[in-house]
Amino acid sequence: MVSPVHPGAMDWSRHYPKHCSPPAHSLDALADPDVTVQVPSKRPHSPPDDLDALCMRSCAPYTATAHAGDKRVEFADIGCGYGGLMVGLASVYPDTLMLGMEIRVKVQEYVYQRIQALRAQNEGPEGVPGGYQNISIIRMNAMKFLPNFFAKGQLTKLFFLFPDPHFKKKKHKARIISPTLLAEYAYILHPGGIIYTITDVKDLHEWMVKHLTSHPLFERIPDDELASDPAIPHVRQSTEEGKKVERNNGDKFLACFRRMDDPIAHHTHLMPRTIDAPLLTAEAYAPFGQVISLADANRANLPTPSAANQNTALRFNRLADLVNLRTLPESDGGAAPNLCVFRCQPQRQRPFPLKVLERHPYSTQLFMPVASPKESGALNAQRYLVVVAANGPDDRPDCATLKAFIAEKWQGITYSPGVWHHPMVALDERLVGPLEEANPNPTLCD
Repeated sequence: MVSPVHPGAMDWSRHYPKHCSPPAHSLDALADPDVTVQVPSKRPHSPPDDLDALCMRSCAPYTATAHAGDKRVEFADIGCGYGGLMVGLASVYPDTLMLGMEIRVKVQEYVYQRIQALRAQNEGPEGVPGGYQNISIIRMNAMKFLPNFFAKGQLTKLFFLFPDPHFKKKKHKARIISPTLLAEYAYILHPGGIIYTITDVKDLHEWMVKHLTSHPLFERIPDDELASDPAIPHVRQSTEEGKKVERNNGDKFLACFRRMDDPIAHHTHLMPRTIDAPLLTAEAYAPFGQVISLADANRANLPTPSAANQNTALRFNRLADLVNLRTLPESDGGAAPNLCVFRCQPQRQRPFPLKVLERHPYSTQLFMPVASPKESGALNAQRYLVVVAANGPDDRPDCATLKAFIAEKWQGITYSPGVWHHPMVALDERLVGPLEEANPNPTLCD
């Protein structure tokens, strides 16, 4: 799977040749003898990987800019399966570009061939409106890369039809509707846009309704209002999964939510702005957590060490406070410390856009970067970006307190309970770091 660095680096003309023009850099690259374009050596009937690679083949040195008059994708079907929804909606919205996103290779290949066949069969005036030129599919992981494909407020409809229920409680974190992912969906969805959810699993339906209802940027659409929505019959009946449920006389649980206007747009101190990121210091970071470092600049604040390991080492105790505000033991719904490792890919975009903040209300989080070997065996320099904000009186991030810091590879940090923060961002090379938190349950993360 290949993802663009940012939405402007995506060449949509490969997916919608009748609606989108190739970016100028693609034409220049073909005319430049010094630019080599790798042609994949795959069999003719297996184009999806080739298509995705070609769409992003020149992302690194160039930026693709849409031509005036080009359409943009407005509908996205997450986990589109065999493409039934897109095929059904193609003629209902012939002037709207729709993209199916599917992670399974064989399924994506099938849908791609299906779309190509439908386009060939519907050329000319006798074909269906739009000739299926407005639908396409791409292989990608929607839980990781949606903002790489879509700009803020770009989409008007998001479909989550019969998603994987992940029945086991320990797998609930993999469900496609979660507090963290809802922040991304709110980012790419235009105010007034709609999220469609349907499932035959009542527990999953209640889970999705619960999280969407509790999110401040979504409101449920009454059922009587949905009766006039031309997409609803296809949401219920056009997918393969929906047809299977119908054949088995199963239940279908539908819930749709509208993206509300962003309330922070009415507060001038919360308007989009650029903030500087100075080097991390313990003093500046103190309102949000603690800095863990044995660097010379921090030695004055270190506790007195004690000898250890037969006098071959110095032990520094109590370098940070680890707090767990839960009162229940793990067996009764509480939580135990959890040590895990994150491998973060470097983010090159400057300025770096902040799209989401999260918090863990009950426990400290501790991050310590770990140097990872390059192929050459040398250790890479690792800096990372720390973004934090205090909690506001409305129990949301107080953006007036938003701060950013650049931490060096020898500096660890803690987030105090309830501190809003951006997920870890590596700046130079891939960052590997252990995270200790007493919060293995994703439902306890806002």
